[in-house]
Amino acid sequence: MNVLFFELAMTAYLISAVLFLVYLPGGARRPSLLAAALGGTLAGFVFHTAAITVRWRELGGFPATNPWETASLFSWMLVVAFLLFDFRFRIHVLGSFAVPLAFLSVFAAALLRGVSTPIDPTLQGLGLALHTSLMVMGSVAFCISFLVGIMYVIQMRLLKSKHLGPLYQQLPSLEQCDRLIAKGILVGFPLTTLGLISGAIGAFYAWGSYWDWTPKQTISLLVWGFYLTMLLGRYLFGVRAQRGAYLAIFGFVAVLLSFLGADVLLGESQHF
Repeated sequence: MNVLFFELAMTAYLISAVLFLVYLPGGARRPSLLAAALGGTLAGFVFHTAAITVRWRELGGFPATNPWETASLFSWMLVVAFLLFDFRFRIHVLGSFAVPLAFLSVFAAALLRGVSTPIDPTLQGLGLALHTSLMVMGSVAFCISFLVGIMYVIQMRLLKSKHLGPLYQQLPSLEQCDRLIAKGILVGFPLTTLGLISGAIGAFYAWGSYWDWTPKQTISLLVWGFYLTMLLGRYLFGVRAQRGAYLAIFGFVAVLLSFLGADVLLGESQHF
């Protein structure tokens, strides 16, 4: 049953992604298109929530025990973040970036479903749920900064080329983009920090060691250090605006590479 709900969610996200991409060049003049895109996203969210709930019951534990479940959880949390963001800031154009990425994430989850490595049974429980949730929420916050950073770069190039058409009118101002990039990192960094701490504590209780310098742990620490440096650079040395947008883009690419490198290419299962 969870597979059926998952496929319905993936289909809804695909339709919504297409609608949002059609909306991007100048859909502000077509409110019905936006309504359909948002409606499809909400439908996908409902199906996705049902899929995760059924999977949770089937496993008897938190459904983030392998790469495909983690990718699915990331997509679900990204949609939650977008819907909350849209309600709070009314920047509908973000959906043209967030929803396609959410679809790609669930599509990747579908591809990874057959190549997942079973998790160590000793890791099941509240500790894994807390650690994984915190790390994924931190990644989603960094993802929002990444997407807003892309919007910043697009708008900057439109300004330089003096192409101030419908797309430019939909994008938030450079100043607002800069503030939103900072907010995403300010939210994501403490979540990631708590995720690393909870993971270290969980590893100690599971294996008697807080840190083993596995590839995944090492990459996660490097990503954490990058965002710490980025925050210090912003608030101590004034690194922001265009440079901050590029750093936000680079940082999330590093997050993606850490997942692909450790979980997929190196075959590490989801663990502390």
